[in-house]
Amino acid sequence: MKNSKNKFFMIGISILLVWVFIEAYFYSIAVDAQKNYTNDLLKQAQGYYNEIDNIRTLPEKVGNLYVKKDNEFAKVDPNLLVHTLLKKYQQNGFYYTVVADMSKKSQESPSIYKYSVDKKNKRLKYVYDGISIDMDASHYLKQINSVWLKFFLVSFLFTAFTFTLVFLIRFLAKKSMSYKRLSSTLELKVKEQTKKLDLAFEGAQLGYWHWNIQTYFHEVDERWLAMLGLQKEELSNNQHDWESRIHPDDYERVMQSIKKAIKKKRPYVVEFRMLHANGDYIWIQGSGSVTKVDENNNALELSGTHQEITKRKKLEKEHVKNELYLQTLFEKSPNIIIITTGKSIIRANGAFLNFFKEYASLEEFKQEHECICDFFCTSEYEDTIDSVEMQWVQDVLSSKEPIIKICYLEREYYFSVYAKKIYEENKMHMMVTFNDITEMYNIRHKFEDLSMQDALTDIYNRRYFNVVFPQELNRAKRTHESFCFAIMDVDNFKLYNDNYGHDAGDEVLQKITAKITELTQRANEFFFRLGGEEFGFICSAYTKEEALQHLQNICKEIENLKIEHLHNESYGVVTISIGVCYLWDAIQGEVKHIYKSADNALYKAKETGRNKVVLFENC
Repeated sequence: MKNSKNKFFMIGISILLVWVFIEAYFYSIAVDAQKNYTNDLLKQAQGYYNEIDNIRTLPEKVGNLYVKKDNEFAKVDPNLLVHTLLKKYQQNGFYYTVVADMSKKSQESPSIYKYSVDKKNKRLKYVYDGISIDMDASHYLKQINSVWLKFFLVSFLFTAFTFTLVFLIRFLAKKSMSYKRLSSTLELKVKEQTKKLDLAFEGAQLGYWHWNIQTYFHEVDERWLAMLGLQKEELSNNQHDWESRIHPDDYERVMQSIKKAIKKKRPYVVEFRMLHANGDYIWIQGSGSVTKVDENNNALELSGTHQEITKRKKLEKEHVKNELYLQTLFEKSPNIIIITTGKSIIRANGAFLNFFKEYASLEEFKQEHECICDFFCTSEYEDTIDSVEMQWVQDVLSSKEPIIKICYLEREYYFSVYAKKIYEENKMHMMVTFNDITEMYNIRHKFEDLSMQDALTDIYNRRYFNVVFPQELNRAKRTHESFCFAIMDVDNFKLYNDNYGHDAGDEVLQKITAKITELTQRANEFFFRLGGEEFGFICSAYTKEEALQHLQNICKEIENLKIEHLHNESYGVVTISIGVCYLWDAIQGEVKHIYKSADNALYKAKETGRNKVVLFENC
């Protein structure tokens, strides 16, 4: 690169030297032309001088001069003749005078004459032998200006050409250096890529081969040899080296793939077995392509790689076995198993069709139902997933113990559900297993019902009240609804037990709870036995007036049962008193404070005559 730079530098210097020489030559031509034009002008001036000098010396040469006039000769004054001729001469554009010397600005010629040129007035002043001539020099100056104009024009063009050539050479020098740097970089890149390719071949355990179809010459690299446990000396560099090692059952298939690739000039990939040096056959994935053709586009050479895939083939064989095993489990499982997108069922096992017995096949099922979620229904305990298309699978995945209730042929079934993501044909699907737990689910909730029901009255007990009270209060807080809690107590119930007996007292409690249960059937109402003759009531989303009217109606309906209670003064029948805590926005309430406020309201109802409702607002 340095030598190339020096080379272009010397070329540039040479061009500049040629430019200096030619410029000097052009200048010398211009100077010579100016000298020639000057000499021509001086010759003209010298000619004028000679004519003037001849006129001035005319009297001496002619002597006496006579003119005939009226047949008589008259003598002419020679000086008058000279004056007349010189005056006529001056009319031709030049003047002359007799001077002693010229100004200091004049140029002294190698001869005895002196001259100067007034460029401003375009005049020549020429002095010779005491005579000064002033004559027109415009033509002379025009020619001189023409010479120098041509010189400067030619000089400018040549200079522009020269420096353009120099800059072009400099540009070519930079390009040359750039190309050399690029060439060097590309060469380095090729070496790096070759090294990377070699490392890639080594990392992928690829053996390289090259085959000349015309000469049958076949060469391989070390990895190709190591793959088959061979040494280089064991090969003859002929296509027979690899043809003879192909498994007989694979030979025709391999050769057909290669011939097809040669004919169509397309790459090929084929898997086959080759004989290892230890006598075993190993699986090879061979790939190759035509790398050289002649002028008629006939294939001349092929190149490609071999990769051992014996382990992969064993894994594929095991995979086929596992697939068969899994398919058997899928089909023979007693649980319902489906492959679904969340909306559409792609596959289903035999248990699915055994359950949905109305349908002979999955296709027939899908004609009426795209999604199994069409059969989902809500459990009365609100612990099952009943979401619709797409969402139900996500709910199963996010739930710790997902349970689904299916309503089919007027029966209810409960299933524990397990979902797993799988990939089929490069698409993600879900495998969902439904395990029938209907019997276990019903037994569990039967015991749960027993644990939260009062044994005497069959309504919710104090244990369940302790769960529901904070839950409902928090729900009302989230929705900014009103919240109402009431404590109901049977008036003078101890006196009733003492006089009518405990069995009669139990019957009274059962009749009271039956009537109140009948009056509190809305979804947002809960009725509990808190203990003895004391009951709890929770409701939400009522206005104060609605809540008060509802509770007063309950109080009135119990009195209207007309259950005899002669020891309940002023009434003579069984009555109840109710203390109420009402919050227009549940966000303000706390469990303990609400309970205490309702209890205080109940105490006030008892003190003020019983059989009434006392309400504390924003308690």
